[in-house]
Amino acid sequence: MVEACIRNKVHYTDITGEIAVFAQARKYDEQAKEAGVMVLPGTGFDVVPSDCLAAHMKSRMEDADDLVLAFYGTGRASRGTSLTVVEGLGYGGTIRKDGKLKQVPDAYDVKRFDFGPKNMTAVTIPWGDVYTAFFSTGIPNIKVYMGLPKKAIDGMKWGKWFGWLMRTEFVKNKARAKIIAGQAGPTDEQRAKAATYLVGTVTDKSGKSITSTIQTQEGYTLTAMTAVHIAQQILRGNFKAGWQTPSLVYGKDLICEVSGSQFEDVD
Repeated sequence: MVEACIRNKVHYTDITGEIAVFAQARKYDEQAKEAGVMVLPGTGFDVVPSDCLAAHMKSRMEDADDLVLAFYGTGRASRGTSLTVVEGLGYGGTIRKDGKLKQVPDAYDVKRFDFGPKNMTAVTIPWGDVYTAFFSTGIPNIKVYMGLPKKAIDGMKWGKWFGWLMRTEFVKNKARAKIIAGQAGPTDEQRAKAATYLVGTVTDKSGKSITSTIQTQEGYTLTAMTAVHIAQQILRGNFKAGWQTPSLVYGKDLICEVSGSQFEDVD
């Protein structure tokens, strides 16, 4: 699809969240620049709000050496999201260490975060920002956490020992069947009542840390809002040729413009 867009001089955007897709799309950076088109994956919940929060944290601490992002949503997952998770079963997680992507076990690190309305445990996941935030901020060490119930985190830990089993088609087919037989996903009413809370912390080499937060709409609602907003900006001629991240093109306040939210600097 990216190749077709470049060939026809058409801008490319998507709402992906997979690190591999971001990395693959970036390989077309020079070709996109030569064609004068923008390649911008991740125009939805992953990675617009977290990418903007990362850029905000960088603006607060220019010499930041470590970035931690965490999020927690009160909504429920769709079938599509759940099926995507199934595809990654047993393959572990990803962090960025000293500027390079590093594969780590499932549930590699677990810690508590204050998400505002709820203080809860979160676990490292291979979220898109592990790839994109490095280019948005230049910060070499990055982890992304997701707030989850203890039962879910305990289940992820099994991947450390039984990853080989979780990667089998037998297990995945069982999981797929259960998802497809279940509810389709959040209703309009459920999405309207839900919200997402994000926390960002940066630390410099001396050990000094600062934290900021932002609250946004439910993830699927926000995805529609940000994807359409960016498409409208492109149609107005507001774009940068080549592979980009949301904050590199539209600045850290993009999420504030779309959602009406504001960053809160905790310390």
